[in-house]
Amino acid sequence: MPSTTERRPLPFLVSVLAMGTFLMGTSEFVVAGLLPDIAGDLAIGISEAGLLVTAFAIGMIATPAVAVAVLRVPERTTLLLSLAVFAAGHVVVALTDELSVVLVARIVPGGRSASTTVPLREQTAALMSRRLWVVMAACVLVTSAVMSTYSFIAPLLTERAGLSAELLPVGLAIFGVGAVTGTLGSGRLAGRAPYGTALGGGIAVVAALALLGAVSDHAAPAIALLAIAGLAGLGMNPVLMSMAVRFAEGAPTLATSLCTSMFNLGTAMGSAVTARAIGVFGPASIPVVGAAFAAALLVPLATLVIMARPGHGHRAGTTPQHDALVS
Repeated sequence: MPSTTERRPLPFLVSVLAMGTFLMGTSEFVVAGLLPDIAGDLAIGISEAGLLVTAFAIGMIATPAVAVAVLRVPERTTLLLSLAVFAAGHVVVALTDELSVVLVARIVPGGRSASTTVPLREQTAALMSRRLWVVMAACVLVTSAVMSTYSFIAPLLTERAGLSAELLPVGLAIFGVGAVTGTLGSGRLAGRAPYGTALGGGIAVVAALALLGAVSDHAAPAIALLAIAGLAGLGMNPVLMSMAVRFAEGAPTLATSLCTSMFNLGTAMGSAVTARAIGVFGPASIPVVGAAFAAALLVPLATLVIMARPGHGHRAGTTPQHDALVS
């Protein structure tokens, strides 16, 4: 007689995981569109409200530590406990109007975990790759660039570009379409030329955010450039994660956890710097900060391209197909 797990159809489990991912992603990203309303409800400025994005990202930075802590805990137990804490944090946020309480609750929705059967000693030994840490630097900077801009998309489009509050969801949706398109489409290109795909994406982000700084007072081109930044920037994430898994051979779970941590370190860093800039220079500074982070992103991406060249100390197991560059 088949067990309960065997009787449970795989599509059902996939649907549950997809729904959970959707809800967690919504919790993370929805704050950007509601920032002016949140600032009004809490009687604080936009730059202070932006700390809610920073707080969530800080919670996510703890992902590798959580993954290590639950190595011996059953996956189902870990998932249920995490979701319970995640839900409780949202209840607290909904019932309070104190910024300090909301910040703490946002940090507690942030942490995710993943378990693995690979011994911890083997995993940490696999993290000694220099290329892995170059990838980690790229992970930090790409989200610093894109999320420092997206996190303040509401004041950028309404206060700077003059978009009406009623049309703000349209701008958010267009950014989302760009991000989803980039995420789904980057895998095909990355399979043939991962380094060239990543470098090309970085150049596109620099160009989009630099141009956004010049036309941020016009709604239509600002929305289009934000969509391009989302497409190119968030489309790089799967490419960088695949590189991390390959360079941390033998520790795939810890490698992906590190990527998640670095992505959110970038979000925390970018949103914090942008919040300070807004307080001093106003919404016009939002794309300027993003473009500066994007320019810095080109350094680790170019380093990866150089390290991928033949004769530059390739690790065993890599192939010319993986390390091909975009011509």
